[in-house]
Amino acid sequence: MLRGWLRRFIALALLVIGLCFPAVGFADKPVVDIYFVYSETCPHCQVVKKEILPDIMKKYGDQINLMPVDLSDREGFAIALVLETLYKVPEEQAGIPEIFIANSVLIGSTAADSLKTSTSSFTDVSPSRWS
Repeated sequence: MLRGWLRRFIALALLVIGLCFPAVGFADKPVVDIYFVYSETCPHCQVVKKEILPDIMKKYGDQINLMPVDLSDREGFAIALVLETLYKVPEEQAGIPEIFIANSVLIGSTAADSLKTSTSSFTDVSPSRWS
């Protein structure tokens, strides 16, 4: 029991550290971290998961670091709360899907269309401009 709790705490701590202090690399092309918070029962989430993300991954490949966060999983729910806190998402605006990309949050049914344009703008610029 204690080991499970400790693993979850360490995972959340590493996530917070990773979000607060992103790694600096010397890649030929910028790499964009995308946290995709979803639910298997959400129809808008399924559109993003099955129609939008595969096209984006195909187009940008190794320029995208996709991290799906499933809300039905206890750890996924905790990670979503940490992301909402770090990105200062007001409680009344929180919803799904939520897509955290660079310093932006895309929420709800319009997230799919916004993700298409956001991804291209973030992969075309230097990561130092994202902060």
